[in-house]
Amino acid sequence: MVLAGQSVVAFLDARPVFKGHVLLIPREHVETLADLPGRMIEPFFGAVRLVSAAIPLALGAQGTFVGLNNIVSQSVPHLHAHVVPRTKGDGLRGFFWPRHRYESDDEAAEYAGRIRAVLDTGAYRTALVESAITSGAIEWSWIEHRHGVVFEVCFADEAAWEAFRGLPGVQAALDAVPDPVNGVLVYRGRGGGAGTRRPRKPRPSAGAGAVELPEPTAHRVLDLSAAELAGRAVNL
Repeated sequence: MVLAGQSVVAFLDARPVFKGHVLLIPREHVETLADLPGRMIEPFFGAVRLVSAAIPLALGAQGTFVGLNNIVSQSVPHLHAHVVPRTKGDGLRGFFWPRHRYESDDEAAEYAGRIRAVLDTGAYRTALVESAITSGAIEWSWIEHRHGVVFEVCFADEAAWEAFRGLPGVQAALDAVPDPVNGVLVYRGRGGGAGTRRPRKPRPSAGAGAVELPEPTAHRVLDLSAAELAGRAVNL
């Protein structure tokens, strides 16, 4: 299983065009796209969008093909969408695509797990960013490193930080992190483990003709020293 939502599920195609080929179906029986109720449009195609974004990140593909058949060439009389990993030069032409098989159940499970891990990451990232915005965050950013994923979020004062940290949505997002060791760290401000009291300046790319932007001074960034992180950071 790649995705198990309340109204939509996603799983690997048993005979994939390329390994990592995912099928998405509504839990409710719907035969064709024309039969899909209006209330199901957003949940179904929202899940298709999520999977199509996750596959390149999970499998190193350059893009995806998304498609579905209605009656003609529809092998199963239940609505299902295909999301196929694609890479330039992969040899596919038109719609006469050969099918393959996984070498074992373990290999299939490994592909499903890689896609599922990216989907899990996206879910808690969305929840944390939405909570930060509604709580009045001045700025935020995501940083990935070998110890996990860092969400750096900056508020104008201590009260706003504490309110954000206590939101049920934030707690739920942190509880949903699949790996309690290499999960997500939430830092109160910019700078991360560097311990700097001042925000990092934007670094222009060499030769791009860019210039450094003025350093923001309108808000306070809290100390992120190792001692503070021990008491403030959340490591799940």
